[in-house]
Amino acid sequence: MRKYFLLTATALLSATNVMAESNAYSELSVNATIAHANEITCSDVNFGTIYLKANHGDLVVDLVDDLVLESNSSDYVSSTDTASAYCELNEDSEMLFSSETVTLSAEGESKVLTFKPEQWSRSSINGTLSIPAGVTPTSYTGSFEVTFLNL
Repeated sequence: MRKYFLLTATALLSATNVMAESNAYSELSVNATIAHANEITCSDVNFGTIYLKANHGDLVVDLVDDLVLESNSSDYVSSTDTASAYCELNEDSEMLFSSETVTLSAEGESKVLTFKPEQWSRSSINGTLSIPAGVTPTSYTGSFEVTFLNL
């Protein structure tokens, strides 16, 4: 009986040692840097009024320069009152957008437009607007934040 007890105790100690060797730990540091941001004034990105053919398909329009919209779609007719966003900056900056895409919606409408903002120059924002097929003719709005990092 004593022989079996010693054999069992030895087996348990061996198994426990094997499991203990597979455990590990680490101590990590946590770092944070706080910086203050000053609020600046920017105008709005305005795709204006976009004229499309009736029963149009999905299409994309690009605000490539202030007052200029372009589209490869034959469903795009023309546009009026377009404008890039301009921000009051004194230094060269890199822009960080709060979202890669911005949803534009209209009250009571299920379909939405999608805007992808892009830094056009040191202080201006343009971008690409995706319009789904069969969207209702009305005004669509959305918003986003931009952070400017001085270079």
